[in-house]
Amino acid sequence: MTKLKPLLSLTFLALGTYPIPAEAKQRPYFGAPLELPARVEGENFDRGGRKVAYYDTTRGNRDRAYRRKEDVDIARNVLTNGFHISAIRSGEWLEYTVKVETSGEYDFTASVATTAAGKSFQMLIDGVNLMGNIMVPNRGSYHSYSLTDPKRVKLSAGQHLLRFQTQSEYFDVDFFEFKKVSTDPPPPTAKVNLILDLDIINDSDDAGALAVVHSLMRSGEVNVLAMMITVSYPHSALATDAINTYFGRPKIPIGILKDNTLLATGGWYNQISHNFPHDLSHAPNATELYHKILSKQPDKSVVIASIGPLRNLDNLMLSSGGMDLIRRKVRRWVAAGGRISEDGSTGTSFNYKMSGASTQRVINHWPGEVWFVPNQVGDNIATGNRLLAAKSNSNPVRKAYEIAKSRYDGPDFRPSWDQMGVLVAVRGLWGGKLTSVTSGQLRSDSGGNVSWKYPSATHPDKNHHLIKLNASTSEMSTIIEKMMMIDP
Repeated sequence: MTKLKPLLSLTFLALGTYPIPAEAKQRPYFGAPLELPARVEGENFDRGGRKVAYYDTTRGNRDRAYRRKEDVDIARNVLTNGFHISAIRSGEWLEYTVKVETSGEYDFTASVATTAAGKSFQMLIDGVNLMGNIMVPNRGSYHSYSLTDPKRVKLSAGQHLLRFQTQSEYFDVDFFEFKKVSTDPPPPTAKVNLILDLDIINDSDDAGALAVVHSLMRSGEVNVLAMMITVSYPHSALATDAINTYFGRPKIPIGILKDNTLLATGGWYNQISHNFPHDLSHAPNATELYHKILSKQPDKSVVIASIGPLRNLDNLMLSSGGMDLIRRKVRRWVAAGGRISEDGSTGTSFNYKMSGASTQRVINHWPGEVWFVPNQVGDNIATGNRLLAAKSNSNPVRKAYEIAKSRYDGPDFRPSWDQMGVLVAVRGLWGGKLTSVTSGQLRSDSGGNVSWKYPSATHPDKNHHLIKLNASTSEMSTIIEKMMMIDP
């Protein structure tokens, strides 16, 4: 019989009617292992198919809400607009390839729902049960999710295979989560008083920057005085309020550019404002809000971070008493944008060329200290993929990256220009992760083209700082995306 096998194989190939299937290989759902600590969405189990990446006792996807060709029952969650694993039977399992960022202790929980007591499962790590049986809390409803009691487990750095293995039937699973047991020092006591000026209209890094701001607020590093929208697109303010509401900060004042001339249409953040709760209906004029907020602050106490065009700041400078307010109240302006070189050559970016006249006036005549964060700082700090893998559609920041994914798809996804602008505004040079050139000044022409000028008779030294990255882009990407994935 052994000698017949090659002949049979040749016969099938010759006939062309019985192709030999390729061996199924297991691989992460999003291509790369999900980095822990993170939330692992139940529906994003590995690719590879039945008996390779999962085992389900029944054929077919009963609810067909997601991954319809898999034999795993996945339903839409009516409360979060996300998905969950449903119709679970005893003996079924799902596997997830993950990568642990740093060795240490982690707390594991799962979001589950059931209508009966006594349900349990196991979470195996590389085939070993380190956490015992994990009990499913019973709240008497499949629409009332609860977190399991935390299980602490030691994880080593590197790649691991998680297996969710059922011990009983009739419960649903939304997600699993690993949180690193914190060994960080306590947060600093001095908070940065920040006004964020942004153009949240047609890219995801604005939403990412808002998530970073909320992470910094939660760590006690920043006090956000207001957020100013520097475009005329009405949904920008509403979407900003929706994201603030999601993170539990619905009262942050928001102003918007009211002249209806700069990008009043063409954005896609209406998909956030229409689908996520908020109570803002009409944002006030940004210039008026700047006056109101700044006038109440102690002298030299405010940092302004602009991560969009400079129209709002131009209007503030041109307003009655605006320059005096800036001189007295603003400690530092941090500007993200521009493609700035030290050799004197000119460069620009979306932020600067969209309103060239404003860029020229603000950069050339701002009456105080300025830190410029050029696009080069955030170009190669790729973020978004881990957020997409870990969070559900109930997260508006994830939704922004999901929309962007369909527009700017690529292996490394989106640069972190705006996130780096926010981090420089709050953390400065960040213990050496960034450096600055302090000799010279930045100049702009009327088209928003900028160049760094070293001191000369025509361009004397000013209180300008050109920021440069002094850390690996992979390290910064991990730090930023971890901040972006905070829970509400």
